[in-house]
Amino acid sequence: MSTVTQTDCLAWKLVSRPAADVRADHFELAKVDLPELQDGEVLVKARYLSIEPLLRGRLMDRSSYAAAVHPGEVMTGRALSEVVASRSEQFKSGDIVEHWLGWREQAVVNANELRAVETGPWPISASLGVLGSSGLSAYLALTEIGQPQPGDTVLVTAASGAVGALVVQIAKKLGCRVIGVAGSPEKCRFVTSIGADATINYKTDDVESAIQQAAPDGINVFFDSVGGTIHDAAMSHLALHARVVVFGTMDFYANPDRPDTGPRHLRTILVKRAMLRGFLIRDFEDKVPEALSRLAAWWREGELTAREDIRKGFEKAPQALADVIAGRAQGKVLVEVN
Repeated sequence: MSTVTQTDCLAWKLVSRPAADVRADHFELAKVDLPELQDGEVLVKARYLSIEPLLRGRLMDRSSYAAAVHPGEVMTGRALSEVVASRSEQFKSGDIVEHWLGWREQAVVNANELRAVETGPWPISASLGVLGSSGLSAYLALTEIGQPQPGDTVLVTAASGAVGALVVQIAKKLGCRVIGVAGSPEKCRFVTSIGADATINYKTDDVESAIQQAAPDGINVFFDSVGGTIHDAAMSHLALHARVVVFGTMDFYANPDRPDTGPRHLRTILVKRAMLRGFLIRDFEDKVPEALSRLAAWWREGELTAREDIRKGFEKAPQALADVIAGRAQGKVLVEVN
């Protein structure tokens, strides 16, 4: 890897949009300029890149809740970085910060676009996972939208993933019965090991029959990161006054050109008086400090398990994203920048 100077740095650019599967050759490594540091700005060096399923949505040329990345642009994404120079009173050299400037080794950032990261007796990588977006999303989506009550049955799709695995554990801590859906025997064993009362392998099981057997009285909270046929099967087994959390649509990412249509569940929602709501963390910013405090307490006490899949080397970023989208990764996927 080339040595980074103060005038340019290495970055991954998108060169072509994936039609279906994401491949490493959709990206290319290039040098990009580093502007001269101005008042109120900070120069940061990347330590970890967060590789998340939601990045697939940024590669599509269509409107969404966040801007798309266009060919020729640096790939966006969450990064954990160290301040190496500062012309802002908010940050000093050595501070650890989070930003959304993406897959670049260094960046000049307006201080107001950075989030200070609290360090503690844990690896700083946790600030992108259990003590970062994954943990906060799991906690806030489950508690604010799902509103689980002791004794509720909670169904979690993508239950072995970075967010899903935390949802499983948090729901158990709140006194719920949890059913986890995953895509292999190994993933199902992991979901069982973190507390799930039942698991469903969507690749080999008849999902609807398995849900009926695991939740004969219906699903009180449905935490869905997938969509597609699994979503449809679960919607057929909602309990009265169920809460459906639409956290992600990974099935859509795998089939981005397919229209966003499927069985209409309006009758089910009416009869069950169910509530269905999508989740974006930005809607709950005022709840973040409280959520982070609770997650940190559980983490310090060893009451949460969070798997990390760390790929060492900046050059690993494109393949890491391809693996995440294809379901070949487990846990929170991070790229450790050399």
